[in-house]
Amino acid sequence: MNPLAMVSLMYCLSVNVTGFVHVGFQTYTLAYHLVTKKHVISPWIRQVISHFSPILSRYSPLAFLFFWRHVLSGIQVNS
Repeated sequence: MNPLAMVSLMYCLSVNVTGFVHVGFQTYTLAYHLVTKKHVISPWIRQVISHFSPILSRYSPLAFLFFWRHVLSGIQVNS
């Protein structure tokens, strides 16, 4: 398999896994809040997370691609 195709496959898989984990945690926190009327995460931590989550979601794909570019720089593809 082409190393670049492998990287794109791994990237898509990691994005999907991250999305499923995020949705699962949101479902858990909503159910917990509906049952106990308490929050899983304290309000001040939620404000910090809501502030930094767009920044992390914007730059994490770039960090992933830069990392794999350096890993694949040593691999030569014979065509």
